[in-house]
Amino acid sequence: MKNNNSQLSRGLSVLIVLFISLIVSFLVSYFSYFYVFPEIEKKYLYTRTPDVKKMPISDAIELLNRYSLKYDIIGEEEIDNLPSGYVVFQQPLPKSLIKKNSIVSLVISKESPLIKVPDLKSKTVEEAKKILPQVYKLIDKAAKVGVIKKNTAARKKSKIAKLIFQISATRSSNPV
Repeated sequence: MKNNNSQLSRGLSVLIVLFISLIVSFLVSYFSYFYVFPEIEKKYLYTRTPDVKKMPISDAIELLNRYSLKYDIIGEEEIDNLPSGYVVFQQPLPKSLIKKNSIVSLVISKESPLIKVPDLKSKTVEEAKKILPQVYKLIDKAAKVGVIKKNTAARKKSKIAKLIFQISATRSSNPV
């Protein structure tokens, strides 16, 4: 009987060891599949997009190449506070996790059209009144191009006319 019990306990202990090793191998497989492999994949197959906004396009391209990313310039936009050739917008946004060799779309700045306003400081009131239609055309052009809004253009034209009228009224009442 004693020999039979020892064989039973030895067989039971072998089953327990097999069962525990099965559980351990399952847990190792589970954690490596869901936790270890994705981290390795992220490290070697994915990257975070760098922030290239407000950078010159040449520097932005160089930085994107360092991160193993490609670029595509999808448009240009007039921005007052940025010179021409700077990145205004990027998609995907900075710090997004994307696959290496993905394309980052860029919008770059372009020069806004310059409007040369005549110098009225050295002009007399009569000369300023003669130039006034030209100034109105320039303001209207700025509104048409989108540099300023139509209401702003109307206010500026009104303010200029009012100033010229006030200057002419003060000069006519106070001859020099």
